[in-house]
Amino acid sequence: MKLRFLLILLTSIAFSNHRSYYSVGDTLSLEDQNLEYNVCHSDGNYEIGDSFSFFNCNGAVNGGDYKVSLISMNATWWPACYDYISLMDSLMNYTTQNEDIEFIVSLDYSLEEFSDYECLEWGNLYEELGLYGNNPLIINGDTDFDSDGYYDHYIWNMFAGSTYSSYAIIDHNMVVQYLF
Repeated sequence: MKLRFLLILLTSIAFSNHRSYYSVGDTLSLEDQNLEYNVCHSDGNYEIGDSFSFFNCNGAVNGGDYKVSLISMNATWWPACYDYISLMDSLMNYTTQNEDIEFIVSLDYSLEEFSDYECLEWGNLYEELGLYGNNPLIINGDTDFDSDGYYDHYIWNMFAGSTYSSYAIIDHNMVVQYLF
């Protein structure tokens, strides 16, 4: 019993810094809504090189274009993310039928320079592995916002913080509704 309690306590302490910034019910700050991420795979609405921000989904501040955001956070080096591509392609097939839903893939790379897949290759996996061959909007979730030379994994830290593949649903008012 003491050993179990000690293991739980040590695990809680060890991983306490790896929780997400946001919890269910939290509203994204305007600062986080305005962060711009590089689009590295086109979905037809955004082109490669465009900027994406959650501001684009908040109708209260962007002129009335409200969207629900479904975010799939993937790591190119984690096998489970690869395994979920066909499932996400099927889900995306539904979401693309509703213009009020923005399906977003936030792609994180390895901590080293080598990555198993580059962004365009990851996007092409939807066509190869998925039943529907959708083209997801993929943004670079590894932007170095603090300019320290290291990936920030900012979207992952905002909504997951502990595991890949992770998913978040943000409603049209920028309130986090679901984290899984």
